[in-house]
Amino acid sequence: MKTNLASAGRVNTTRRQFLPSSILVANIPVWLWGGIAVGLIARIVVAWLPVETSFALSVPDDAYYYFTIARNVAGGNGISFDGLSPTNGFHPLWLSIITPFWWIAGRSQTLPVHLSLTTGALFDLVTMAGIGYLALVLTKQIRIAGLVVLIDAWNPYNLAASVNGLETSVGAMLFVWSLAVYWRLRLLKRISWQQWLAIGALWSSLLLARTDYAVIMLPCGVDLLWRQRHQLKFCSVAVLGGLIWTPWLAWNLATFGSFTQVSSKAYPYYLHAVWEAEGHTIQEWLVRETQMAYGLLANLARLSGFDKGILLLALFSTGVLIWTWRTKGKLARDYTMGWDGLSGLLWPTIGATVLLSIHGLVRWMYIPWYFVPLSMLSVLWLSVLLRRIDLKHPRLSTLVAALLLVFQLGQNFSVLSEGGMWASQARVAKASMTRLVPICDQYDMIGISDSGYYGYYLPCRVVNLDGVVNNVAFEAIREGRFRLYLDEIGVQYVELNQIITSAVAIQEGMVPSRPPFSSQKQIRD
Repeated sequence: MKTNLASAGRVNTTRRQFLPSSILVANIPVWLWGGIAVGLIARIVVAWLPVETSFALSVPDDAYYYFTIARNVAGGNGISFDGLSPTNGFHPLWLSIITPFWWIAGRSQTLPVHLSLTTGALFDLVTMAGIGYLALVLTKQIRIAGLVVLIDAWNPYNLAASVNGLETSVGAMLFVWSLAVYWRLRLLKRISWQQWLAIGALWSSLLLARTDYAVIMLPCGVDLLWRQRHQLKFCSVAVLGGLIWTPWLAWNLATFGSFTQVSSKAYPYYLHAVWEAEGHTIQEWLVRETQMAYGLLANLARLSGFDKGILLLALFSTGVLIWTWRTKGKLARDYTMGWDGLSGLLWPTIGATVLLSIHGLVRWMYIPWYFVPLSMLSVLWLSVLLRRIDLKHPRLSTLVAALLLVFQLGQNFSVLSEGGMWASQARVAKASMTRLVPICDQYDMIGISDSGYYGYYLPCRVVNLDGVVNNVAFEAIREGRFRLYLDEIGVQYVELNQIITSAVAIQEGMVPSRPPFSSQKQIRD
């Protein structure tokens, strides 16, 4: 039976808030299958484009940190970027997933990269299914759920995030499905020990995908415990599920003396150290915080795919939450899940907002993949808005969604016309490779900041000098012995970006490009 785009029937969920997958699959309309196929094909195409092209379109330099570490692990050179010292500047689940590609196809430089990007694309297909499932739970309308899936799938920034070579795709997949499990459990009167074990294992796996997602899941965990506060007999079993995370923590503590990853500490430390050394006033700090807050909002508007419409969506979401809370139990026919359902969307949204604020306002960093959780939650809030419109004007809700889809297509063309999300990065790397290859012919080991791409493709050993995947270099910069470190490891040529140059100069002065490095007079001598 065909499903009409403008008037797809409701799914009867009077007795059950959550549906078996067989019912969901049987009700998916043909147009939705086609739209998902378009999104998946676009991702696969990007994954198999020449690596120089994908490096401009979707793959940031950081992805090549993973690829180089995976190649070293597969080659028996340890969990290391440069083969000299171990590093924890990565998220372990994604590295574990992609490392076998270098065991299988390591003789090729590019085939494992293509396989890694393809894996991200397939994970994103599962993420699309999760978003559709959650939207259907919220709206009870397959048509609306399908439309928001396509809005998410056709967003060029979500497309790029799914094939960026980073942990983003597996993190998004686990996040959306852990949200589905959380929603199911929070509505139960009693959670069994098996269910506590499952949610503990799922959340632990999510932390292996992205450690900082703990900030998002914290309010969800508190909410779950509060709702089960009279039935906490088995909640401690969740800790057993969480043991999946402990080997990673134990290895970090034993190897580096810290639970935290160096990749999370390096650049925030440099940015704050340089700021403090420059002697800024409290007024200047307030200006900077305001600029960072504006940057967060501007990037969220762009990366979510809603542009300035994100403000209207936020206002609507706040209004509907207040209205639903004030009328809970009275007007449930408009929002069939009522406050119980929408509050399950509220808590992860608060967590994701707090996490993004920590990145931007505390760490002073906002990178595209930081916005992915809030972007996914935004399309779920959009489904609530479309459902509200649909109650009185079904055709209007479809028209709004269709216009958003057209807008997503327009953004795709805009990104392509700019050469991709990382076009500037690709241009710089191309010019630098031309210059660095002869240097590698002359020297056995060079040191570079922002060194992912160079470390993977240059013929000589490349040492990461910004500390993102080099714990020893980070500690050397922080302790004021970076130049001595360069001499100790025998680096023969050095290139540093402006941030690292400034951070090192605070204690040690300017770093020369060739040895000796530690023999020159330092600032604090």
